[in-house]
Amino acid sequence: MLKTKRQVLSDFRGGMTGEVSDKLLPLSYASVSYNFDCSDGTLKDGTGLKIAKFTDNAVCSFPSSLFAVTGLYFFKKFDATLGKYKDEILAYCSDKKIYSYSLNNSSPVCLNVSFSEKPCGIKYKYDDKDVFLLSGKTEGLYVYDGTTIKKIDDAPNIKDMCIHNERLFVTTQGEGTKLLFSEDFNPFNFSYSLTEGGYIDFQDYRGALQKIVSSMGYLYVFRSFGISRLSAFYDQKQFSVDHLFSSTGKIYPESVTPCADGIIFLAKEGLYKLTQSGVSKILSRYDAFLSPCDNDDAKGIYYNGKVYLKCKMLLDGKIENVIINYSITESNTYCSKGADITDLLALNGESLSMPIFVIKNRAELYTVSEIGAVDLSPLKKVWITPETDFGLPCIIKTVKKIEAIIKGSVTVVIETENVKRKFEVKGNGKPVAINTCVKGNEFKFSFINQTMNCLIAKPVITYCYFD
Repeated sequence: MLKTKRQVLSDFRGGMTGEVSDKLLPLSYASVSYNFDCSDGTLKDGTGLKIAKFTDNAVCSFPSSLFAVTGLYFFKKFDATLGKYKDEILAYCSDKKIYSYSLNNSSPVCLNVSFSEKPCGIKYKYDDKDVFLLSGKTEGLYVYDGTTIKKIDDAPNIKDMCIHNERLFVTTQGEGTKLLFSEDFNPFNFSYSLTEGGYIDFQDYRGALQKIVSSMGYLYVFRSFGISRLSAFYDQKQFSVDHLFSSTGKIYPESVTPCADGIIFLAKEGLYKLTQSGVSKILSRYDAFLSPCDNDDAKGIYYNGKVYLKCKMLLDGKIENVIINYSITESNTYCSKGADITDLLALNGESLSMPIFVIKNRAELYTVSEIGAVDLSPLKKVWITPETDFGLPCIIKTVKKIEAIIKGSVTVVIETENVKRKFEVKGNGKPVAINTCVKGNEFKFSFINQTMNCLIAKPVITYCYFD
């Protein structure tokens, strides 16, 4: 007897996950998905990137197409003469030099200092003035006051640095387990004494010191395979250390991202969140896509309730550069790909606020666009379902028809163990029907789009089989 059934193919709410085998995954999830935002149960454009525009609609290019940006910093400086803050972006470019761009009104200015690699940099208030500290791994420590930049003699070669309770804490080249700290209120004096600077040596199985972050009243030391927490108030005799977390896989230091209620970071095993109550696993759905990849260059920022993490993922058999978009406030997430991001910056200025992205080999800076495109070129959006036999193993079925609400041009792909068929459809936001007539035992469905303002909702399939 011939039986015919209709069922909802997917409500899209599950998003992409690799937590269980593709053959066991419900159809509400995707085995692969990128550039689609599915947070409301429909497939629609995720965010894209557009050239960032600043004061007077000006485009910031550092400083020409010959010198691409490779790293960014934000310097918010109080101007006593004007009685207000001035916002500056500092950029490390492919010519190995630092450039300054004032958001208030200027063209990029070269600071005439070179670093062989991207230096670490932080803002500090010294002698009641805002300054920016830049340190290369071999070039030493420099201080920029918004006008001039000068080198500090006898400073260590700093790998990473952080201001905590008016001391400068640093990790250095060649001394992977030592955390050095300066005299309080004097970030340039590292002399060892009980009234000046000093160091703490972390010699245990957690490995070298990689990243230091001041958050939640403590200094958190992210190491190769663990996290230590330093309680460090003004009297160094009262400093104390706790060890919070151990990891079997390495922690990727630039992924460490302070956010509203903790710190998010990426390790070989996946993503974690550190809060005052401890360390917990998050977004385990991505573990299977992240763990096969080397993510040493992963980096994250937090802006307006969202974490943007650039990293690598294994998607559909290929290692891809992606951005994980994770809304902490709304607890939803999706992945974007299509641009090779080399750096990110959360710009929280007096005159302007936005997330900033650097695209490889480009001199312009980019920010988030609500249109799923880069430079108005639509991103390819993909949703691939897991395999399904509709609960009828070893029975040949025929998928006769797919109905869905579609807006834009969409390619629907049906793949079985024997055939792969593509169907092109255009919609105006109303229900459309696609006659398919594809036979097989196990089926996989894909929705692919490369136009702007796409919408796919409520896909229903009709299939039949002989019982």
